[in-house]
Amino acid sequence: MKRVISAFLSVIMLLSLIPFAALAQETVILNEAKDPLDDVILTEQSEAKDPTPDSAETAVGAMLASPAARDSVSNTEESAETYENEKAAPLPPIAENMETYSGSCGTGLSWLLDTSTGVLSITGSGAMTNYSYHFTNGSTAPWASSRSYIKTVVIGNSVMFIDAFAFYDCPNLMSITVADENTVYHSAGNCLIETTSKTLISGCNSSVIPDDGSVTTIGEYAFSGCAGLMSVTIPDSI
Repeated sequence: MKRVISAFLSVIMLLSLIPFAALAQETVILNEAKDPLDDVILTEQSEAKDPTPDSAETAVGAMLASPAARDSVSNTEESAETYENEKAAPLPPIAENMETYSGSCGTGLSWLLDTSTGVLSITGSGAMTNYSYHFTNGSTAPWASSRSYIKTVVIGNSVMFIDAFAFYDCPNLMSITVADENTVYHSAGNCLIETTSKTLISGCNSSVIPDDGSVTTIGEYAFSGCAGLMSVTIPDSI
C-alpha cells in the first residue's frame, strides 16, 4: 500500500513540473526569436540626433561669411570706434601746421582758439548758443574738447549773450577780459559779470570778486572746474 501511495505522489509531482518547464522553454524561444529590425531601429534612433543646432550654426556661419554681413559688422565696429575717437580727440586745425581752431558759436558770433597762446576770442554781434556741461545732456561748447588749452578769454564788444556753460571746466583759465564798449557784460577781477543783473557768470583761477557792489549774485556754475582756485572772498554785497 505504501508503494502505491509513493508512486502516486511521484506522478503528481512530475505532472506539476511540466508547465513550468514549458514556460521556461517558451521564454527562451521568444528571446531568441527577437526581430533583428529592433536593433536597427534603436541604432538609427541613437545616431539620428536633431540636426537643428548644426543647421542653425551653419546658417549663422553662412550669413557672417557673406560680404554684406561682414561689411555690416565692420561698419558697426568702425562707427563705435569713430564716436569714441571723435569724443576724445581735439578739434581739427583750420589749416595745416596751424595751432588755431575756429567756428561759429551762435547767431552772428564766431570763436577762435590759439592753442599756442591759450587765448579764446569770442567776436561778432549776437547771442551765443545755449550749451550743456556734458555731451550726454546736449551740445557742449565747440571748444570743449580743447578747453585744457584755454588760459585767457576775450569777449568782443557786441556779444549780447554768453551761456553759463561757455567756459565750464576750463582748468587752466587765468584771465577773462570784456571789451569796454560791451553794454551787456563787463569784466572785473578776472570775473565775467552781467552788468544789469550784477551776476557773476564765470570766474577763473585768479578771480577776485569785486566788493564795490557790482556783483550781488554768483552764477551756479561760475567757478566750476577752476582747478587752480585756492580761495575766494565773498563780499558783503552778495
